Amino acid sequence: MDNAVTIDDLTICIPVRERQLNIPIIVEYYKRLNCKKIIFDSSRSRYDKEEEVKAAGFEYVYWGPTTYFKKWQKILKLVDTKYVMDCPDDDISLISSLEMCIDFLNKNEDYSSCMGIELGFSNFGIYPTVSSHACIDQIFYDFKSDDAYNRIEHFMTINPVSAWHSVLRTKVLKDYWNMINSNNI
Repeated sequence: MDNAVTIDDLTICIPVRERQLNIPIIVEYYKRLNCKKIIFDSSRSRYDKEEEVKAAGFEYVYWGPTTYFKKWQKILKLVDTKYVMDCPDDDISLISSLEMCIDFLNKNEDYSSCMGIELGFSNFGIYPTVSSHACIDQIFYDFKSDDAYNRIEHFMTINPVSAWHSVLRTKVLKDYWNMINSNNI
């Protein structure tokens, strides 16, 4: 693959629901990235160009309509890399940002996530997403508490978009979902 970028430790999870028209844009952008890439489709009907997605190096998983919570419970069972990122079906993260995020997390074990620059797209064109601008100067995620659940809950409350659309340590995200599940939240 020409100009391929390898980030072996990353799984990009792309949940799609009723926006299958965006799949070719996402596939075209991320196809040169050598990492695990999975499209999780919970639309009412299966994507009719599934083989093209697979030929571009993506996994395609169709579950039919389901809730966001149930979708992520299933998604995380398929993630076996050190890092994971939720890529919305109408955004892309700059590949250089992903590389910098992983480099930062590798050098800073005390951080759980790192967010780079995202671009959104729609019928109106490509634009910087609000979450990219909202997080640039926000280094207030340092929340002191001995309770891991309180720290995660605080983080998710102050800026949930950056929590999901960042590169996260898979173990932290799996622990978070397990905590939610065990507390019946």
